[in-house]
Amino acid sequence: MTRNTWLRFVIPCIGYAVFGLWVGATLTRHHGLVTYKIFNVVGYILAMLGMVVLSQLVVQNTRYKAFILKHLSGQFLLFLIFSGGMLMLYGLHWAKGPSAAAMEDFGPRFFFFFVMPSMLFINFGVGDGDNTLPWSDETRYTVFGAYLAGGGMVLQIYAAICDLLA
Repeated sequence: MTRNTWLRFVIPCIGYAVFGLWVGATLTRHHGLVTYKIFNVVGYILAMLGMVVLSQLVVQNTRYKAFILKHLSGQFLLFLIFSGGMLMLYGLHWAKGPSAAAMEDFGPRFFFFFVMPSMLFINFGVGDGDNTLPWSDETRYTVFGAYLAGGGMVLQIYAAICDLLA
């Protein structure tokens, strides 16, 4: 493997996987874990990132847009896959603690309702700079920002519905 492969793929993936394990272990230790609140927090973070990506400061700067399309979207995809996958595996196999039952339910739900659709959307809708897609960079950039903002709002709505039904 080349140095570039290690720096752009292997080391970040290991870091993202360790982050997913850490989040799973941290959430399992909390007493009375309510999983829809986690969806709400993730929704807030995504919506905030979407607003930053679509802000005029970033939209008008070609260097920022190129960085987001060529590097950040691909790393965000890897982050979702590896941290979400390890969170799911931790919840299914290694969760021990007061909220182990909640993590067993939350891990697969988070992966299949959030990580899988995000992975498909970012891979086919935005790409990571290496993919040649039939639409312009401007469209890809707007779609990525709209995905972050819209996805965050959808997660918040899902959390609100779960809260109402609880």
